[in-house]
Amino acid sequence: MLVVGNGGREHAIAWKISQSHLVKKLYVAKGNAGSWQIAQRVDIDPLDVIKLADFAWKEGIDFTIVGPEAPLVEGIVDEFEKRGLAIFGPTKEGAKLEGSKIFAKNFMLRHHIPTATYETFEDVEKAKRFIKDFGAPLVIKADGLASGKGVFVCRSENEAISVVERLMKSRVLGESKSTWRERKHLTWSWLTETSLYHYPHPRTIKDFSTETWDPTRAVWVHTPPYPL
Repeated sequence: MLVVGNGGREHAIAWKISQSHLVKKLYVAKGNAGSWQIAQRVDIDPLDVIKLADFAWKEGIDFTIVGPEAPLVEGIVDEFEKRGLAIFGPTKEGAKLEGSKIFAKNFMLRHHIPTATYETFEDVEKAKRFIKDFGAPLVIKADGLASGKGVFVCRSENEAISVVERLMKSRVLGESKSTWRERKHLTWSWLTETSLYHYPHPRTIKDFSTETWDPTRAVWVHTPPYPL
């Protein structure tokens, strides 16, 4: 078997797979110091889908599991399936739900899935005008993958304008520049195996070790749960 990815998620997957008596050989690409203790390291970047497919074909890999979103967005499942290689994950088209916020929002609207209304912008000045007309609070998201750093909860117009300039002028997230902004705040829900809990007022714990606060990269979230 082959596990694709470098993070703790892939380490956990590889750790559990390694416990199965059905698995004769386990590879991880590229993996990390933890996963290398339980699987053989493959020195291929997770985004290099062609080389990964070549490796899987050459080594006779029976099944591949992909952890990160980026290789899925790049079409790793499509490439493997084209060669008749078994792999777990959505195709490139399906991965758009994770890879593009605009695609996901349009999908939800098209299929009548409840979601906050939004606007999409690729022009900085038009985005700023919208912010001044609409006001705060509002949420700004970068369209593409941003490693968990693409969501900004803005509680003032000045904060929102600053985020737009950082995303669309300074390109702090690279090509993930197109933004959409929710017209209202959403409450959170969390599904366990047996119960559904409603989280109406989540609070994020700030990491004071840095001067700037990215709410999507904070330490943890706490809120009183209410069973539904």
